[in-house]
Amino acid sequence: DIPKSGSLKSIDAAFFVAATARCVNIINAEGAPEGEKKLKEKLPKGLAARHRLCTALGSAIKAMGFSGDTSFNNFLYPNEKDARKLLLFLVERLPKEDEEEEENIDGADVVLNRSIRK
Repeated sequence: DIPKSGSLKSIDAAFFVAATARCVNIINAEGAPEGEKKLKEKLPKGLAARHRLCTALGSAIKAMGFSGDTSFNNFLYPNEKDARKLLLFLVERLPKEDEEEEENIDGADVVLNRSIRK
């Protein structure tokens, strides 16, 4: 669930792990072979399982070129500054939708009207 405050100050570990894991899974799905193992998007209850998931998540993000700290502690005890930096890094790498192609086919006014209706 998205924090009700709309701020990163109030996020918890479960939300942060889910958000980052979902981003990593989407980014890695681009060009990945069929059946490749995805990261779990739900924080496990057991401490050892949490540690394994957060370590795997950190390793995947480091492999993408993130230069900040990706230790399991950053996922289990997120702070606003580091969470913002990491989420911005991931969001910038998410695949772009094909709006440009759609705009060329339909025209700018049709695309604008569709986006307003959403």
